[in-house]
Amino acid sequence: MSQSQRRHELKDPIFTSLKTLAVSITLLFLIATAFGQEVNSNASNLTRNTAGLSNATSGSAASTAPGKWQPTHTALTKQTNAVSVGSATSPIATEGWQLEIRPYVWLAGIHGTLRVRNTTADTSKSSSNVLGMLDFAAAAQVEAIRGPWRLLFDENYVNLGTTGTGPFGNVSVKVEPTMNIFEFGGSYTAVAVPNKKATATNPLPPIFTAEILGGGRFFHLGVGLEPSNAPAVEGSRNLVGPFIGNRFKVSPNRALTLIGKYTVGGSGAGSNFAWSADGLVDLRLKKGFSIGGGYRVLGINADQPSNTVGFDGQLRGLILNLTLYR
Repeated sequence: MSQSQRRHELKDPIFTSLKTLAVSITLLFLIATAFGQEVNSNASNLTRNTAGLSNATSGSAASTAPGKWQPTHTALTKQTNAVSVGSATSPIATEGWQLEIRPYVWLAGIHGTLRVRNTTADTSKSSSNVLGMLDFAAAAQVEAIRGPWRLLFDENYVNLGTTGTGPFGNVSVKVEPTMNIFEFGGSYTAVAVPNKKATATNPLPPIFTAEILGGGRFFHLGVGLEPSNAPAVEGSRNLVGPFIGNRFKVSPNRALTLIGKYTVGGSGAGSNFAWSADGLVDLRLKKGFSIGGGYRVLGINADQPSNTVGFDGQLRGLILNLTLYR
């Protein structure tokens, strides 16, 4: 494959991926701004209503005999409870939209079989070899949070160059895979265990949370194979399918969070199964940002004889990230 062909193959997916990510981030900021204004307006109304109820209760207390039932007191109790939800000691904050923007690098090695028509190559490259194979990569996650709900976006583009072996192990094959993985969906925090040490003056994150995940995954695979004893072949394939899963977070203190995540689902027509598993550590250095890292595995079985391009194997390796909080 010539350099001009590779640049052309790289150009369109890169701009498409970055354009998708930029549009997603812009939309999320607009949503956050709109809901933030709504929440501020509601909070002001709630404050005025609480003050009115408090005045009404004071007047009622002065004019009502001791021991007589006072309905305004019940209303005030309900209103006060409503104000306390989302306070510093609440396990799930209920203020307006918040954002987590997370650029990251996934040093994913390729393990499995790549195929273009009748030409195949087996590869097994660990993450320690990825920097030598890497031509270009861009990855970022965006999460928009409101109460127990989250909107999730994850864009990861990588262009690699590596080598493999033919079906009988005696033929060297130059392999040039291009992969774009875009995930979109949402999550709901079904379980949140508050930290018993949290107070109004010392708010702490929940010590444990469990989220239910759901969404869709777009996977673009472009493959160029150049056997040492045959002409080069190339092709591409797009896969789209749903996924479900869970994410768990353990935060023993304000600075440290341990994260586990898995998903299962399909990858489109002609694919049998796709799954992923993450294990991450996040260190909150400042109020506005944190650093983290861990390990991710993505398994895909998408090698059917009826398809021009196929992949049956795993992408796995180390993750390094930086999270910005807004």
